[in-house]
Amino acid sequence: MKNLTFTNWLPFAWQGIQLQIPADWNPGKITGEPNNGGVRLDDAQIVRLELEWKDARGDDRVEQIVDRYIEGLAKNAEKQKSKLKVERSAELNGLDLPQMQNVTFFNWQSNFIVYTLACYSPISDRLLFVRIMGRHDENLEEILPRILNSLIDTDPKGPQSWALYDMACTSPAGYQLESFE
Repeated sequence: MKNLTFTNWLPFAWQGIQLQIPADWNPGKITGEPNNGGVRLDDAQIVRLELEWKDARGDDRVEQIVDRYIEGLAKNAEKQKSKLKVERSAELNGLDLPQMQNVTFFNWQSNFIVYTLACYSPISDRLLFVRIMGRHDENLEEILPRILNSLIDTDPKGPQSWALYDMACTSPAGYQLESFE
């Protein structure tokens, strides 16, 4: 198994949600608005990270959403007649997200191994989901804590962080992104 390591890292921020990512990962898809959306980051071969956010409307229960997500994975695997292995009690050494609540970390394996973090952000009242993908012959243990521990969220009514490729900025409170392509 080969260790997946990177020397160059960059900030990525969208709609006030921030992560540190390998410089080789680029946006493949960006959708949504401040209260509901997602970003997919790819390397040259595969999808590497998916970030999703949803308005929680004051409901901070993450476990029920994770249960439904796993049920959906199982149904999809059954339809496709593929194998699925889910590890609900997965642990990640060094995971430290004091800003987040109801943090759940698990992984699942099918064609790829997918490490998933689900949590509630009280600062924005959003549910956040981060999925990091790897091949079965890759060891992601070195990069997982670096990416996941860099997760920061901001109050949507305050200044918002934005970072894409090698450009980073902060928009003033009340600024709304009208469109992007």
